[in-house]
Amino acid sequence: MDSDTKKLIRAVVRRVHPDLFTAHPFERQRNSDSLKALNSYVEQVARGITPRSTNVEFWVKDGEHLTRIDALLPSTGSLGPLFYAFSLITEEELKAGTGRDDVADTNFLEWLRDTVFEAVKIAEQHESLKLRIRESRANIEYKYQLASLQVGSEFAVGPLEQQRQIEALRVLDAVLASLISEEGMVFAGLNFHVYHPDTCPLGAFGLHNNEDHYGLGAGHLMRSHVADDGCLHVVADRMGLREALKTMDLERARVLTKVTMFWLKRVRDLSPVLRELLGVQNVWCDTRTEQNSQNFVLWAGYILEQRDEVARAVGNRQFTFSLLVHSDASSPMVDWSQNSSILQVRSDCPPRQLVEFLVSDTGVMADQAAAAVQITKKEEQELLERIRQEFGAKHVVRVCSMFECDRVLDGARRLLEYAPAIKQSVDLRGASLAIDDCYEVWGSGFISIPYDFTLQELQPQLVKLLSAKSSGAMGGNGSSAGAAREQMRPAAAVAGYGSARARAGITGSCGAEGLGLCSRTTSH
Repeated sequence: MDSDTKKLIRAVVRRVHPDLFTAHPFERQRNSDSLKALNSYVEQVARGITPRSTNVEFWVKDGEHLTRIDALLPSTGSLGPLFYAFSLITEEELKAGTGRDDVADTNFLEWLRDTVFEAVKIAEQHESLKLRIRESRANIEYKYQLASLQVGSEFAVGPLEQQRQIEALRVLDAVLASLISEEGMVFAGLNFHVYHPDTCPLGAFGLHNNEDHYGLGAGHLMRSHVADDGCLHVVADRMGLREALKTMDLERARVLTKVTMFWLKRVRDLSPVLRELLGVQNVWCDTRTEQNSQNFVLWAGYILEQRDEVARAVGNRQFTFSLLVHSDASSPMVDWSQNSSILQVRSDCPPRQLVEFLVSDTGVMADQAAAAVQITKKEEQELLERIRQEFGAKHVVRVCSMFECDRVLDGARRLLEYAPAIKQSVDLRGASLAIDDCYEVWGSGFISIPYDFTLQELQPQLVKLLSAKSSGAMGGNGSSAGAAREQMRPAAAVAGYGSARARAGITGSCGAEGLGLCSRTTSH
């Protein structure tokens, strides 16, 4: 199956994943059943077996409404009708055969030889630029006594974006220096988030429809402004940044920052108290907005008001899972998965309901599932570390959805088994490897190897794809799919700092099991 087809499948999965429909059990089950049918269909095609004609029924969210999408997958092995039903391809592309699988034989070892050298160079460049960004941020924070400084998006997915971040930091440094020396302005204690003009996000605006309903739209580029949490979001435009900062209400920003920091401090203070009271491993909170932090603090207050009753009910129980408190009103009050060690709790969950869950048979099942996940996690990390040591690689990660973990780990075991043969032909020392579902070189230099690889076969058109990606990676964003994958990867959810919940089916997060779906091992 070629890379374009896999991208289209991911686009479908991102819209229909059952985790997006926790408030709609009928539609969630329908999507789950259809994903299983789709997976079976794709596996038959991948194995060269003529598949049975299959009808799939999916539900998608269209604003506040749910819409049904049907597609008939033919016995010819084409996914075109599915992509057309989701408006991912045109009728002309459907007729031209987009989505039809072809098989081409290529040599796995030959692909590695052609790819590793260039990938290692990209990875070294990515690491070098990352260090420059980190040092520049720290220097600006120290020089102007800023509370914090962020630059660009959460993850820089390629050298071009990293270069833009460095340029944005240079502009910010120069403008702040000139405003302090010439205007006597003071920026100490403020939070900044700076964007390069070519990569700043779209701004939001209010709108009314014909029925006088209010909503938000997005279309124009973001302008420099003070956010509700006091953070100064600024566009590093040499001509406009200086004037923008001069017109901002910095005193208001300082007051809002103090309020935000107060709530964050309360989150950090209360999290360990709740952890000890409830007997869980950790208590995390989505603090990306001040409202989320407030919701957590208020919820923690309700729990602690009933501290004695909670302590008597929980007793001496010690749970293997951690709590992630969030404000997603579309989710159940308490939610857990067999494939995660994270118990997700809404910030409006009544204390009694949480305690009843913890001491119930379902709570025991959730704890047993979390324990099993932890054992699997340890075995997985040991396996990835063995692979890293065997090849002398710099990093080894696996990227997959929770439903593909077993197959990806089987692929990792085969990679270790075939290591002697691979090393005879390819030097992977210093390379960064990702056990994934396709062959790609990411913008950061990671080499994706599909879990179902063989030494004799590669995905169709792989050589052509990689040569195009590699030739553009050093000056651009690298592999588009690899870039998208890195952009989707959330950070670890740590109380007071972390991201919220990984709801997409195809994501990865290095370092936060249960929130993302990636494991890693790295050389030190």
